[in-house]
Amino acid sequence: MSDAQLDTDSGDYYAAVDLGSNSFHLMVAKLVGNRLEVVDRYKEMVQIARGLDARGTLSKEVQREALEVLGRINQRLRDIKPANIRAVGTKTLRAARNADKFLRKAETELGHPIHIISGYEEARLVYQGVVSTLENNQQRRLVIDIGGGSTEFIIGQGQHPRLLESLSLGCVVLAEQHFKFGPVTRERMDAAYLSACAAIEPIAHTYRSFGWDMAMGSSGTMRAAAELMTAKDNGLITRDNLQRVIEQTIAGGEVSNTNVPKLRRDVLPAGLAIIQAIFDQLKLDQLHIAEASLKEGLIYETLGRAGNSDSREESVHRLMDIYQCDRAQGERVAEMAQAMVRQLNLPHINGTPATQLVRWAALLHEIGLHISHNSFHKHSYYLLRHHDMGGFARYEQHWLASLVRLQRNAIKPKVLEEVSEQDLPRFLHMVACLRLAVILCRGRDDVPLATALEVSAIDAPMGLQLKLPAPWLNQHPLTAINLYNEAAMLSDVGYSFNYH
Repeated sequence: MSDAQLDTDSGDYYAAVDLGSNSFHLMVAKLVGNRLEVVDRYKEMVQIARGLDARGTLSKEVQREALEVLGRINQRLRDIKPANIRAVGTKTLRAARNADKFLRKAETELGHPIHIISGYEEARLVYQGVVSTLENNQQRRLVIDIGGGSTEFIIGQGQHPRLLESLSLGCVVLAEQHFKFGPVTRERMDAAYLSACAAIEPIAHTYRSFGWDMAMGSSGTMRAAAELMTAKDNGLITRDNLQRVIEQTIAGGEVSNTNVPKLRRDVLPAGLAIIQAIFDQLKLDQLHIAEASLKEGLIYETLGRAGNSDSREESVHRLMDIYQCDRAQGERVAEMAQAMVRQLNLPHINGTPATQLVRWAALLHEIGLHISHNSFHKHSYYLLRHHDMGGFARYEQHWLASLVRLQRNAIKPKVLEEVSEQDLPRFLHMVACLRLAVILCRGRDDVPLATALEVSAIDAPMGLQLKLPAPWLNQHPLTAINLYNEAAMLSDVGYSFNYH
């Protein structure tokens, strides 16, 4: 990567940062018409998965190395619009017990928010990245991405993924388990292969039954394995060549090809074992190597959010359909809640506007009614915490679920304890706005209040003041008593609510 600064005046640049379990990647691309042109790439094999101990704690040594790498990546992000940057963490950061503490330091070094994404979201973005470089047709594609801590399997048709799975099976983790002490032997290779087969077997029948027209391998491990194939199979992994490479690796005790970087060679025997298990479990004869992956998917996702194609919006509406939500009521509550949040001028939550998050929470606040009217807000919380929601980072999904959980009844301190001290004030403001919107829209009819409400923040104690049109409260005595009770419940958590 050159030391020259990017000429950001000549076009719009976008950046993707992938904090993978094996490598940290940066990709910078320029939007030329409707096409992305990659102008810069940077990668360092941090292998943070090796720094995860038996208790799930990320070691200080690997944290230090990771932070140094992020500091270097920071240099390339300084001249790019913050809205055009997306940084994500995957399997190891999903699993680490001390990930939150590390992330605070990591975001400072990177100079940008880092979103931890679910395995489902990782798989979706991998597929989006791969198909972005392919002809847009209705061919059914199987895409497999081997990472340091997980492996993603996706079957999609055209631009749309149909089956998505993320397995806790990665080349760094498998290498630590089977190849850490001593050379590659047949016994160690067989043990690694059987471990990989055991992980893949539960999904194999479903994927084979669904079927595909072309199988594609994505990720550095797949590309490194393809480098070991014969020249005539450039860009392709075949069953016969794969077996030959595995036998050569066992005979030599290691991957001896010096064109492959040393750190990659150390984990590649595990990668070969995973690929062999994939071939056998899915009955493959060959795998085509894809050039694109998660990074491209991240940039296309960013482009979609800048336009009219936010996958998070699509996920929200899909859930509304699945759980047969009352759309008219959701929109009423959303309009009311947004009107109040907008007047409070709250800062973004990791790059997402507070008005957007409270809108999604309002649209989905009643999904738990599909299960039971009794304590439906708790059912809604559970569904939103555990659903696979395309486009949402784990942090965003947690906020969404927590807002919905606190939409009514007493506010449980346990839920508030899950919010950082720094974020608690704006979170409580959003909770209050959602709760008030639910109360004001309780009649489930169109209330022309959103444009007439006046909301202002109170500093000491923290809270808000709500001003309603003069005759309105007198005409709605049930709402008046609900607001009175609401003030008492908010007061229990140190939040002041005044209204008139």
